[in-house]
Amino acid sequence: MGASGWEYIQPFDTDVQTTFAALRQQTFDEGHYAWYDDVPRPATLADWDAMCADEPDFNDPDFERVMDIVASGTASILDVHSVGPRGDIEPLAEQQTLALFGTCAPSAAVFKATDLNEMTSDKWNGGFCVNLHDDSGTVTAIGFWGASGD
Repeated sequence: MGASGWEYIQPFDTDVQTTFAALRQQTFDEGHYAWYDDVPRPATLADWDAMCADEPDFNDPDFERVMDIVASGTASILDVHSVGPRGDIEPLAEQQTLALFGTCAPSAAVFKATDLNEMTSDKWNGGFCVNLHDDSGTVTAIGFWGASGD
């Protein structure tokens, strides 16, 4: 499939972890991710996460195909599983936010207009997130972006 960059703007919900979880669930539910046509999609997001985390069943007749899928990824936010300083998604520090967006409080419009590839040039590098603000400075959404896939 190849590595793919992805970006999302998700309405803010309580905190970054809750917002991240809602985005992953929405992406899964809407089927907005790459998948092999000849392999059934997982029934739930938890099933996908288990495919990525569990020890493989070497006796499964689809073992090689499942391993191909896990190794190739979904080219989406589903390929990352955590947010935090040591997570797959790293929140930008204030100086990184200022350097990339030209402001410490970027809006959704600024996020959409910014070339995010500057920070996501490598495959399977996880990604980043940043709070997005309205005109009054209130956080209304979180922008997530990264790259995943082989």
